Amino acid sequence: MTTITLQPASGTDTFISSSAPTQNYNLSESKRVQPFGGTFIKRGLLAFDMSSITGSVIAGTLSLYLGSLVTAGTFTVNVHEVSRSWTLTGANWTQYDGANNWSSAGADYGTLVLGSASVGTADRWYDFTLNASVVEGWRTTNNGMILKGSAENLDPINDRYFIASNHGSTDLKPKLTIEYAGGQTLDLTSKIW
Repeated sequence: MTTITLQPASGTDTFISSSAPTQNYNLSESKRVQPFGGTFIKRGLLAFDMSSITGSVIAGTLSLYLGSLVTAGTFTVNVHEVSRSWTLTGANWTQYDGANNWSSAGADYGTLVLGSASVGTADRWYDFTLNASVVEGWRTTNNGMILKGSAENLDPINDRYFIASNHGSTDLKPKLTIEYAGGQTLDLTSKIW
């Protein structure tokens, strides 16, 4: 069995916001998740380069560092598979590439929850144990993941600011740890894609 830790290159994640449906946030240093009902929903989008995985995926864990939050309290953040390709510089609440609309505003994603975490305290890591068979599928078709609140009708505003790939500290950037059959143990956390 081989274990590899992937980190996205700068600018391979973003967030989308229902309150600014045509705004692109690819330069943000955080991925925001905000499950506040109505016009204040935010969801994070991210993807990892899976080309270095050479065997069948056994397990996958997404690790995100929560840098800050707006309102105290805990809520569940879910990870879903995005079902359509999107562009970093074009993705927003209504469009996947800055020109063409998602099938439904807020991104196209599967209903299957790939992993979840109860998120409440800032300045710490949160791990999302992912569905291994879906992660295995990313070796051939990889549209990335979306982070969203399990319920998106909460009040008051509950922004969660996960550190993004644009952040200055490599140690705090998103990580995807994958165990797969065969090969040798690799650590690519410092590799620039």
